Amino acid sequence: MLIHYFSHLIICLLFVFTLFSCQNEESLIGDNIINNGKYIVENYDGDIDMKITSEIDDSVSALGLKSLLGSYLDPYFGQTNAAFSFQVKLPANSMNFNAQNIENIFLNIPYENFYGETNLNSSSIEFIINVHQLNENIVNIDTTANATNFLSSLIYSTTTQLYDIQSNNSLQINLTETGFGLNEILNLNPADLENNESFLNAFNGFKLDVSPVTSTNGGIMYFDTASDSAFLQIEYVNLEGIIDTVNFEIGSQKKLNYFTHDYANSAVINDSTLFLLQSMGGVMSTIEIEGLNSLHNEGYIAVNNAELTISVDEENGSFPLPNALLIDAETNTGAVLDSINNTYTFNISNLITDIINSEEEDALQLKLYTAYNNSNADRVLLNKSNINLELILIKENN
Repeated sequence: MLIHYFSHLIICLLFVFTLFSCQNEESLIGDNIINNGKYIVENYDGDIDMKITSEIDDSVSALGLKSLLGSYLDPYFGQTNAAFSFQVKLPANSMNFNAQNIENIFLNIPYENFYGETNLNSSSIEFIINVHQLNENIVNIDTTANATNFLSSLIYSTTTQLYDIQSNNSLQINLTETGFGLNEILNLNPADLENNESFLNAFNGFKLDVSPVTSTNGGIMYFDTASDSAFLQIEYVNLEGIIDTVNFEIGSQKKLNYFTHDYANSAVINDSTLFLLQSMGGVMSTIEIEGLNSLHNEGYIAVNNAELTISVDEENGSFPLPNALLIDAETNTGAVLDSINNTYTFNISNLITDIINSEEEDALQLKLYTAYNNSNADRVLLNKSNINLELILIKENN
């Protein structure tokens, strides 16, 4: 589990490193202005007003690096649930299974990671996992996550401990006792087995969800449905009495997440001391920095350096902190976690320079998210009273 988590961290750090590289190139422009002697640099100690609000983010993509599954009741964010749907691929064109019965049928999906309180014991966490057959084709479907609760029919429910999934390093669901698969897949009409497109119209795929866990003794599991080891395997007896085995891969097919949140019993949205971030189409926050173009009237022409530092609130609890946060601006500015101080520091020099020299805009509006917010279950409580903007500005040397 740690290896998979570390690989995700590396991806995240590379992502933010790319963002910072662009920002560093722009900071060199400010240094060139200073070096010609016509300008000076000084720390700005005037008042900067910031307005911070949190709101529901309902536009997250259902596409992601991982498929998410689970449920828990967050003490601050309320009920959080994750499910996903996926197709399986016909092994080859013009298949003819001639099956008379199924000996064994199971789903295998590699496990990646788990998000929940770090002090939980995996053997005490249980999920009732529900397997559904999709009743609609998801090939050309809206990929906004709040639109992916597809019509489906329940096939099977099973209670599984997180410990067992982690021990096997995969989710394994045996469907043999349900009698599913013979008519629904193997003995489809020849036209339905002619190619993958026809097959997907006849068998739309699966949906996995869990029954809601209404306590903190749950969480969200990450699965690698893109792996070669993600498949539906069927062992069957054909009309000649010969046993054969066939795998229907998941990896290259359509996979869509579905997230739900219930903030009805959560007071955190109304907490005036905090602002919030939550992945999976949960909560995003807006930081509005006002009065910036008035700096131009004070003789400032550019920014040598501007760092916005945000602190994690002590009420965040034992939930893991996001490896990185992201400002959804044109430059896609990122910040990695300072794990010693539990802070995130954004370099927003270029953003503030644009506002200083703007004749129309007076405020800089920063929309703040967790990085990869459609592929993880990250959430964090941030402190409104412990946010700092350090400005080093450039002005004419009079």
